Amino acid sequence: EKYKAHLQTALVQVAEASPRIALEHPRLHNLCRDLASCADETVRLPRQGQNDAANGLGGVGLTLQNFELLLRRSFPPCMRHMVLHQRSGRRLKFLGRLQLRPFLREAGLNVRSALEWWQKEMCYDPAVTPAVFRRTYMYQVEHAHGGRGHGRGAFAFACTKTIGFTPPAAGQVHGCPFQHLTSAALH
Repeated sequence: EKYKAHLQTALVQVAEASPRIALEHPRLHNLCRDLASCADETVRLPRQGQNDAANGLGGVGLTLQNFELLLRRSFPPCMRHMVLHQRSGRRLKFLGRLQLRPFLREAGLNVRSALEWWQKEMCYDPAVTPAVFRRTYMYQVEHAHGGRGHGRGAFAFACTKTIGFTPPAAGQVHGCPFQHLTSAALH
């Protein structure tokens, strides 16, 4: 309930600021309009456990079973853009994976499901086989979930942080798509 109230307040603020934002940042106008129209239709996701969010385990309810639905409905544009890029047969480079891994963890994808998802998704790239995934990328997924390294899960980057990422070079997808993509590519 606290999250819903906070989200509702934030959406109302966006609705009120939308005209000013449209003048200052025309590329963000449609996004703000769409967010404002969602103010009365906030999406509720099932919680996995009472204390999951409090203990840093995420817990919004993302699973392999509801991944596609939530990808279309609830993923932020930057995360959806990275997933779709990866599915086109081009694996995410380091900064893209660094941005996406903790988001999926905080959205509730457990480590076992995350390993399965990352292996499947990265193997869309013909250069990545299951053996290459296990040797090169598996540690990073386990690290993001706190199973390796310092033993703490990684936390997703805030929008302010992703906006400040260095612009993606050729073949890279990371950061804020509203910052780096053309209007045509955003549609």
